[in-house]
Amino acid sequence: MRTLPQSFTVPGKVMLAGEYFVLGGGVSLMLPTQFSQEMTIRDPRHNNQIEYNARDEQGNIFFNSVMSFREGEVQSLSFSDKETNDFLISLFRELSHKDLLFCGDIETKMNFSPLWGIGSSASLMALLAKSFNCPWKDLLKHISGSGADVACSFSGRSLFYQRKNEEEIILSPCDFNPSFKDSLYFVHLNKKISTEKDISGIVKNYFLDLRQKNPELIKLVSSLVKSLGDYQDNFKKSLSVLRQLDNLTAKGLQRETLQNSHFADFPGLVKYLGSWGGDFALVMSEDLSSKEVSEYFAKRGYKFLLRYDEMIKKDQ
Repeated sequence: MRTLPQSFTVPGKVMLAGEYFVLGGGVSLMLPTQFSQEMTIRDPRHNNQIEYNARDEQGNIFFNSVMSFREGEVQSLSFSDKETNDFLISLFRELSHKDLLFCGDIETKMNFSPLWGIGSSASLMALLAKSFNCPWKDLLKHISGSGADVACSFSGRSLFYQRKNEEEIILSPCDFNPSFKDSLYFVHLNKKISTEKDISGIVKNYFLDLRQKNPELIKLVSSLVKSLGDYQDNFKKSLSVLRQLDNLTAKGLQRETLQNSHFADFPGLVKYLGSWGGDFALVMSEDLSSKEVSEYFAKRGYKFLLRYDEMIKKDQ
């Protein structure tokens, strides 16, 4: 018998390196954020119902869903957004099929904007896994991605993630804490990217096929990503590795890197994190002070910049 209310909190995530290639079995480097999402489950106000409310960083409800839960069947009664609701219902039905779901009023609260792209959906999945005592891997069938973001949120630590195939997932603790973190920043690109939409169709198929068609490329990318753990005291080698990975990803996507397309004159590196096109980007520079980095991006309309320690949670 469960005792309610119950609460869990998990961090958001950043994919520092290995994006897209992780779909084809490559290694990615995942970092947990200082920002988190909390889920609280209380006794239901109505029998045989689950009411779900999601609150943003201001405390405002940005999504609501009410569903019935009778005899193991989950049915939607009302919702404020169909796409979000369809995703949520699929997760609850998975929990129901495993006889783990129970009625309750569920509320989530983020201390970051859902528009930031640092894992609002991944942290939700991690919270459901913790709250309903479900293996997080069992929820991955309901997303198009690799599951690296869910693993990072669930574990709450930095790690190397590799999904060798549908069943085999390798997690390796990284203890990522670079000595040059004062030269690392995260700038928001004023645009939200949907991971599910970004990795659909041609893009996903290309990187998925690399597992069979070009295993040597997957091996190279994995080796480069893992080397970042060894270069935590070497800014120049880390920058070189990340630039090489960026160029390999650009070639696979047949797109320009963020640096080449928007910040060619920046003294250092600016690269996408995870899905290309928006959300946060990593910034690396030893040549500019923190103030100069902030001024550089502010002049170009990118005014939200975080230092490394403001964004990334240190491993305990």
